[in-house]
Formats: sequence, structure tokens, C-alpha cells
Amino acid sequence: AIGRITTMPVPDDGVFTSVRTLYDRLQAVRGLLLDAAHTSVRMVVTADRVVLAEARRMLTSLYLFGHHVDAVVVNRLVPERVTDPFLRGWRERQQGLSAEIVATFGAIPRLPLELQDGEPVGLERLASLGDRLFERLDPAAVLHDGQRLEIERNGDGHVLRLPLPATTSSDAELLQRGDELYITVGGYTRNVVLPAALRTAGVTSARVTDGWLVIVLDAADQRTGAVVDRSERVAERAASA
Repeated sequence: AIGRITTMPVPDDGVFTSVRTLYDRLQAVRGLLLDAAHTSVRMVVTADRVVLAEARRMLTSLYLFGHHVDAVVVNRLVPERVTDPFLRGWRERQQGLSAEIVATFGAIPRLPLELQDGEPVGLERLASLGDRLFERLDPAAVLHDGQRLEIERNGDGHVLRLPLPATTSSDAELLQRGDELYITVGGYTRNVVLPAALRTAGVTSARVTDGWLVIVLDAADQRTGAVVDRSERVAERAASA
């Protein structure tokens, strides 16, 4: 049909079919990656301040986009048996960060792994390393159920909850445009499409508390097709609530 109104070259139907096939496959991959029953992320960190700061940003980004973290490997821990002064000092610094590690990852299981005396090259050494790391756990199992985006009724309105660990209200920014919420943390933005029943609902308050972004939506505006376009930091929403 396009060829009748222009002399420009137009791809044949096979090209459009290929693009659609690619899109469908990418959607299937995305669905698999976000299926917490079958797919999870295991982070590997070391007990260093710079690494933990970057890990907090990564953890927040993963939860922002709906990925499930079921365990954290705390790697290169200096064993208690060392006698070398340099290594003992390193161990003391690592122990000083233990509370920060617990605060960062909360209920997510932490799997400690001691500093190795060499690279774990070969199946035998890797198997031994895996036995020490997982002990009685099944490496193929989902080790932590985690938390997902939730929407529940609250009086005449609704409350949307999104897990955002290692985040404060001042770190997050919220934009509402029509039936979509755009949540930005650390330069990463996720859009959440509201259900049809909340298409015209407006955000009345938002705050980050105990690792959750809590957004309160008022009752849907009765003016069909009403458009809401609001943008401000979550901290400002919390202060005005």
C-alpha cells in the first residue's frame, strides 16, 4: 500500500515480520529475567567502602527495574587464622564494615567466602570453592523470596509500594504523566503503568521508608480522560504530606 503513494524504497513484509519476531523474543527474555520463581541475581562484593557504595547503587537499580536478588557473595574475606600484620590490619578493616554490609543488604542472604591462596582454576578447585560457599544450600535454588511491586487499596485510594533498598527520599524523583509514573533513582528511570482503574488517579504523597518507595494515590478523578502531569522529588512529596 505504501508503494502506491511514494517512490522511495520500502522494505518488504519479511523485514517487518523479522522485526516483530525479534521484539517478541526480547519480550520473552525480559519475562524470564523478571520471573523471580526461575531467575535471580547473585551479587558479588568485597568488604571495602568503595565497593559497597557501588553495590548499593547496583542493588537499588536492580530492584528499581524489577530484578530479584536472592543472595550476596561477600568475597575475599581475610581469615581469622592469619598472622601477617598487613593481613590482620586488612581483616580489622573488613570487620569494621560488617554492620554496613548488614544494613545494605538487609534480609538478603550473605554468603561469606574467604580470601583464597590462589586462583580457583580447574573443575576440582571450583567444586571445592562451591562446597565451601554454599555448604548445605542448593546453588540452583532461589535462596530468598524477596519483595516485588505491590498495589493495595487504602480507603478510597490505593498505595503502590516498590522495594528500593539503600535509598532515601532525597535520592528519588517522581514524575506522573497521565497513567504512568516515572521513578528516577541515581540516573536510572523506570516507568510504571498504572492499572486501568487508576488511570486518572493522582499522587497525593510519596516517601521512602524501610527500603520501600511508598506512593499514595487518591481516588480516580471522575473526569474521564483527565491528565495529570506532576514532577518533584520524593522528599518534597513526603514533606508536604
